Amino acid sequence: RIYDLHLFLGRPVQFATAEHKQDSEGVFGRVPQSILDDEGSHLSTAHENSLDLQNMYRVSENAYKQYLKSRPNPSSESIRRVKNTDMSSMAVHPLLGSGLEKMELDHLQIVDAIKGYKSKSTIFEINSSSKSSASEVMRAKRSKDTRLVDKFNRHR
Repeated sequence: RIYDLHLFLGRPVQFATAEHKQDSEGVFGRVPQSILDDEGSHLSTAHENSLDLQNMYRVSENAYKQYLKSRPNPSSESIRRVKNTDMSSMAVHPLLGSGLEKMELDHLQIVDAIKGYKSKSTIFEINSSSKSSASEVMRAKRSKDTRLVDKFNRHR
């Protein structure tokens, strides 16, 4: 929905990069997990200790359920546009990244690299002898489907 709003307003959709300054406008960026964890913990503690917050939470949950029932569905074009957008390279939002230490930023980059790792072999091929039937089946399937997989990856 926010993606559609930017398009409606005629503003470009920009994903955060390391070069963005803190005062950049209209930039989409990630929130580091450490910040989410700290804020989540703080909110949980506040909700446990305040009856008013518990009541407001229940009211807001009911209102959100009503909103979900009444809102119009996004267009199929909007869904397709967002699904085709590569958000894996999005950096931490400039407002949040400036307060992080270098070690935390390095940690985020390592986690991103691990998330992006794709093994070239399947579980059936790892630690299996060349004589096992599962390994032979997977090798045969891989050789049969190689052309189709390459074609799919080229169009991505």
